[in-house]
Amino acid sequence: MTDAEGTVVEIPHKPRRILTISAGTDEMMLGLVEPERMAAVNDSLADEKHTNVPWVREKIPTVITRSPSVEQVAALSPDLIIVTPWLSRENADAMRELGVPVVVCRAAATMEDIHANIRLFAAAVDEKERGERLIAKMEEKLAEIEEKMKDVPEEKEAQEHRAYLHHAQLRRRRLYLRRAFAAIRRRSTQRLPQATAWGRR
Repeated sequence: MTDAEGTVVEIPHKPRRILTISAGTDEMMLGLVEPERMAAVNDSLADEKHTNVPWVREKIPTVITRSPSVEQVAALSPDLIIVTPWLSRENADAMRELGVPVVVCRAAATMEDIHANIRLFAAAVDEKERGERLIAKMEEKLAEIEEKMKDVPEEKEAQEHRAYLHHAQLRRRRLYLRRAFAAIRRRSTQRLPQATAWGRR
């Protein structure tokens, strides 16, 4: 098969230990294969407070970070690796040197990109029919949403959009504050031994 970068990838058998490097690609892959075929899932998807797949930790206990090292990847013994374009070429090549098929997908900016990625994943895991069913289900849900939106007055739609943007801004501020407090705690911890030593003098 040929991936999104035009690289021809040989996949010798139906993959049974699939590894993707992001929560979005994990979620998409889980629409195509049984959880038992996943070697691990991204920690963002495994976060019980924010996941769209609440059962994922029960079915797939192994969790990886968003940017796992090549050594961490190798330890999972995957037989297929799906990576996104933001992964560095150096890391992707290092994963290929493990002797594992590596497939680069598209950056999912549009529905066309998402459909292309689903078909790419489905081809890689030998589940093309499931891929087409998943796309059809997505299109059906989108059509339902569009139909419901016809009954929403434009002014209310605009208000909801502004509320969404405001909520997103608040989330960004909370994330900044959490990171700032974490940095302060780290600095306080680093100074503590020195202060204690001075106190003993």
